[in-house]
Amino acid sequence: MKKYIGFTLLALVWILFSCSNDDDKIVTYCIDFDLRQCGRNPWLTGNQIPDSDQEHIELITEFLQKKDISVIQGEIDNGFHSIVCQACFECPAGPRIRVGVFAKDTSAIYALNLLNVTTVECPDEF
Repeated sequence: MKKYIGFTLLALVWILFSCSNDDDKIVTYCIDFDLRQCGRNPWLTGNQIPDSDQEHIELITEFLQKKDISVIQGEIDNGFHSIVCQACFECPAGPRIRVGVFAKDTSAIYALNLLNVTTVECPDEF
């Protein structure tokens, strides 16, 4: 009988410590934003132009991580804007960035004042 009670208590303690209600680290959101024209994006320095989309995502990820935002995944849609206006701070350059982040980080991204930030449903393949 004592073994049964001891085992039950041990199992109960294990269940309590293994379960977590920290949904902010489980639930993810996709955040979309545009590149600004004239290289006016905070993750680029000077006239820096990334050599590839992968390098660009790495620069964005590094910038966001310095702001304590965890990036799960990122991608660039180079064909999102086919026509854009001509103003360095207000107009998109063409590509659209999508980053997957934890729920706890969404408000921090909005606070960065990126261009045309929106929260969207993450596609299945993301």
